[in-house]
Amino acid sequence: MVQTILASSPDCEIIIQTTNPTFLEGTRVYLGDYYQTYRYYAASRELLFIDYYPAWLEAFKDDPELYKQYYFDTTHPNLEGTETVIMPILREYIF
Repeated sequence: MVQTILASSPDCEIIIQTTNPTFLEGTRVYLGDYYQTYRYYAASRELLFIDYYPAWLEAFKDDPELYKQYYFDTTHPNLEGTETVIMPILREYIF
């Protein structure tokens, strides 16, 4: 996908990002390992990499019940989750 984008828009800045884990038991059990491939890929291509995954894990560790309130469902962050977990990190890179 990255190569396709750059082929048509070579000056485009590609930003590789992780997402959040889900809070359903037993799902996405290898997500941390999977995101390691994102880290390697971004580094090998010298692309900007934004890693939200550790912040999501920390939010869960700090307060699992509050963490669940950061979702519309069991997978997709709502506005509160976005503002609390994603935006502080994104602001470091974008704004």
